[in-house]
Amino acid sequence: MYAAGSMKDPSGGMMDVKEMVNALALRSVEGLGDRTYKLLVDTLGSASAALASSKGTLLEALEGKVKVADAITSGAEVDGAAKTIERHIRDGGWLISYGGDGYPEPLSEIYDPPGVLFGYGELPLGTPAVALVGSRRASPNSLKLTYTISRELAEAGVVVISGLAEGIDARAHAGALDGGGKTVAVFGAGIDVVYPRSNRSLAERIKNGGGALLSEHPPGQKPDARFFPRRNRIISGLSMAVVVVEAAKKSGSLITANFALDEGREVFAAPGVAGSAWASGTNDLLRHGARIVESAEDILTGLNLAGVSKPSDQGRDFSSTLTGEGRKMFHALEDAPVDIDTLAGRTGFSPSKSAALLMELVILGYAAEWPGKRFTRLS
Repeated sequence: MYAAGSMKDPSGGMMDVKEMVNALALRSVEGLGDRTYKLLVDTLGSASAALASSKGTLLEALEGKVKVADAITSGAEVDGAAKTIERHIRDGGWLISYGGDGYPEPLSEIYDPPGVLFGYGELPLGTPAVALVGSRRASPNSLKLTYTISRELAEAGVVVISGLAEGIDARAHAGALDGGGKTVAVFGAGIDVVYPRSNRSLAERIKNGGGALLSEHPPGQKPDARFFPRRNRIISGLSMAVVVVEAAKKSGSLITANFALDEGREVFAAPGVAGSAWASGTNDLLRHGARIVESAEDILTGLNLAGVSKPSDQGRDFSSTLTGEGRKMFHALEDAPVDIDTLAGRTGFSPSKSAALLMELVILGYAAEWPGKRFTRLS
């Protein structure tokens, strides 16, 4: 059915091809969406375990969905999945799946995380990330602001997430690259279908510049208007915050902002000219509590990332900046977000003491705070 072996994951490690094939096969079953995929993996342990389960076990997990259980037990999707992954690996790509290695933890916590993600490049895991989104037909001032904010975020060591569309998205990616940082583009089409085509060279820069191209759609899938609103949940799910630079009232960027709010992320918006139809969406966000953004500093300060910088610029010297307790807390952190209670258990400090030490690490640029009072190490 498929060749055994391994494939590179987004961080350069190795992943089990068999598990990837089974993940794609399970996700490809007709009538099985992302929430059902998540349910099966959470209940049975993995996609491979789900495909190997009896019909009775599946029916219990699926709450009686007979057609879906029959489709899974038939194994009809496995050969097609193997061929798709073989072509994708040959083209230099990788695939990650919910519940598996290399899958971004913040994304796994949204309501309906994508069951599988195809990718090219390197996915920066455990690094603070902010989404910049907005209109495809943005004003010159908004395009300039986007580029400047993105470049300065990248210079501060923050990953920039966007959707590779024309306008705001393209300037966000370009600013991050020109700032010497990393950026991730999430497609609303197949992973090998750059849309619009005019951004193909930009996509290559992202892939070759330490960033990643991502899509929940397999190679060859053409763009579809239905895909873009769904794509936006991935953009927000990968990010600590969503920044809307310019958007009309019916802009898809507002969908991204709503996903962010639902997922407990921060939302920032740039103020627009009063009465301007092109800025009516962002002005509405501000009226309803979004944070105002006029510079990268507004974002860095608002997210407690003001001390973050790229590793090459940090020159860390624990002996002069951290106490022994601070060093102990730093070493208890991970690249993935960890909550205060877990860190308290690892270090033996009380939750209140742990919270104080963590805020010290954030201020000094050794840690980043994520939604839900969780923290990651900045190495």
